Amino acid sequence: MQAEMERQAQQIAAQGGRSSRHAEEVARLTAENRLLTDRVETLTLSATNQTAAVERLQEENASLHAKAGMVDTIRRREQQVCSLQPSDGCCWWMTRELECCHHHTQPYLSVGTHPDRAGAEAAARRDRLGGVSSCVGCPVL
Repeated sequence: MQAEMERQAQQIAAQGGRSSRHAEEVARLTAENRLLTDRVETLTLSATNQTAAVERLQEENASLHAKAGMVDTIRRREQQVCSLQPSDGCCWWMTRELECCHHHTQPYLSVGTHPDRAGAEAAARRDRLGGVSSCVGCPVL
């Protein structure tokens, strides 16, 4: 009986040792899992920030393309307007968006912005043309 009790005591002690090693392994794996979880969260946040940065760059790129398109349109219209010859004694040819004085090489945007002939000249031109804001027969309009 004594021998049986000693044998059971040794088994319990051996199991206790295994339990202790098992508990240590569980603690180590738990700590490692925490570190990996933190790393995944950091990488996820970084990826989210990079995605937001890419979206901002795509929006900026689209905006720049739109502006470039507007600049190209304005340049084409400037070339159209400045290539026309004045007729009916009027030295101004205009589109709805551009106004070009043929005495100068620089087209000017919007009515009344010409540095030499603002205000009264624009009004006189409109009166001369019967209240319209473009030369009669302008092929650009």
